[in-house]
Amino acid sequence: MKMLIKLFLIITLLFTVLVSKIGNAQQWRQRQSEQVDNDEEIYKPFSGIYFDDFDWKLVKNLLFEEKSNALCSPFSVKLLLFILLEASDYSRQQTQTASELLQILSNQNPRQIDEIYSFFFQTLNTPQSSRNYELNIGTKIYADTRVSLNQQFLEYIRNKYKTETEKLPFSDVNYAKDTINSWTSRVTNGHIRNLITDRQIRNSIMILVNAIYFQGTWVHPFLEQFTSKQAFYSTPGEPQQVDFMVNMEKFYFHQSKSLQAKILRLPYLGNRFSMLLILPDEESNLDQLLNRINSQKLQSIRGKLRLQSVALTMPKFKLEYTINLNNLLKALGIQTIFTQNIELPLLSRERYPVSQIRQKSGIIVDEKGTTAYAVTDTTFDRIGPSATFRANRPFMFLIEDEKTGFLLFAGKIQNPNQIRGNQFFHLRLK
Repeated sequence: MKMLIKLFLIITLLFTVLVSKIGNAQQWRQRQSEQVDNDEEIYKPFSGIYFDDFDWKLVKNLLFEEKSNALCSPFSVKLLLFILLEASDYSRQQTQTASELLQILSNQNPRQIDEIYSFFFQTLNTPQSSRNYELNIGTKIYADTRVSLNQQFLEYIRNKYKTETEKLPFSDVNYAKDTINSWTSRVTNGHIRNLITDRQIRNSIMILVNAIYFQGTWVHPFLEQFTSKQAFYSTPGEPQQVDFMVNMEKFYFHQSKSLQAKILRLPYLGNRFSMLLILPDEESNLDQLLNRINSQKLQSIRGKLRLQSVALTMPKFKLEYTINLNNLLKALGIQTIFTQNIELPLLSRERYPVSQIRQKSGIIVDEKGTTAYAVTDTTFDRIGPSATFRANRPFMFLIEDEKTGFLLFAGKIQNPNQIRGNQFFHLRLK
């Protein structure tokens, strides 16, 4: 019975690298003539149903509470909660575990679960790499060799959620730790290496890990020779010098009166993914923006984005962020999985409380160009901007899968010079 005191550790990982890779002048001209035109012709806002109530509750509560830079992947958290929901046997058993997960993920509507999964399927089956982007999503259950698991269910989630299972001797702490860390390093292309500690192996009976690695290439690259030190106002009246990138191109842009903010779409090559920059007006701030914004308003604004020439100035930034999501999820209504009352009968007959749902993430946003950028001076000189987007104060960003409407990443930048954010705070949510 000793293993009953062991816990179920859930970890999500994400790392995204947003770069612009170009080779020489001829390649750049060809991409400008082919890829940019295609992107401008094809882009239309996702017209399906956005199943993102949970996503926005998670994002807004996190960004409200965190006073510095923050980053999370609603997609990653939701995917792991879906696996727990499946393990709860929600379609046949009305347990507290199933009820809480069903409420937060679908407002107690089991039919909606199938609809959401259909979009999961599209994203999970996205080709891992193309010449334009790389999206690598991996989910794996690591269990101690002493644990008895339902093999039929493991086969089910392997086929449906591309989730593999591996049994390890957790008694051999170094071997188990190194095995898991090697897998996470491989999925995140070496960016997240030392994820699991000795203590976590000793205290756990199962570890469920999801990792996402995304590398995207801007349709409109920033020119490295125009990057310069400029003032960023993390706090009004207290500027700090940071590296700003400059671009003057045609972007989908909207000035929103309801949000009191500017919204600009930065597309990636491939007509699949984009980053939305949301910058509060000077008379507003990020907290006021978070109070105003919701899924419905953002859907409406996407339809109002219009292609126009924009003078874009934004900081380069790199962010590494770790958060324990337990208290946030408890505040949203998911509580039983953290107690001995957890019921996941399709996974195991034993009850192993979830000890921690922890997300480690990272993002790099820069120009990453070569000296061949010099050929683009006509872009800067010939087009007079009809709008300006100067992100010299705190802003938020979203990275979306425009094919499914999924919110892959969301975050905010309060201080571009701050790289690390390791947060295990206790959320005080209303």
